[in-house]
Amino acid sequence: MISALIGSVIMSAVTIAMLLAVDVTDKALLRVGKYPLTSKERQILIDAGFNAIEIENINQLKQVMGLKFKRILFDNMKTSQIKKCLKICKNRYQTEYSGNASLKNIKQISKTGINRISVGTITHSAKSFDTTLLFR
Repeated sequence: MISALIGSVIMSAVTIAMLLAVDVTDKALLRVGKYPLTSKERQILIDAGFNAIEIENINQLKQVMGLKFKRILFDNMKTSQIKKCLKICKNRYQTEYSGNASLKNIKQISKTGINRISVGTITHSAKSFDTTLLFR
């Protein structure tokens, strides 16, 4: 019981960290004008040294290739799109899928070769329970 509670706390912390990284990236991309990026906008992103960038299609991936960051978040893509993006990346970045991933389609998504999969239903649709850590 306690290990499940600890696991859920850790999962929540990881999710919050990921959301903060995505939020920072999105705000920066909004400031520089989204896609397509000019050479000046690309330089702003290079100088910022992002940890992760979220993309929604292959054209956005092509715009950010060569920038310094660790992870690309593929958002709401079909598995065929994910495979094409992974070929373009050629293991230069850690890759993660988020958006519309569920326990029903996680196996199909994992077969693409993506490094990580975020399944939101684990956190935002988890069943809660009332408990105490007080011993009597």
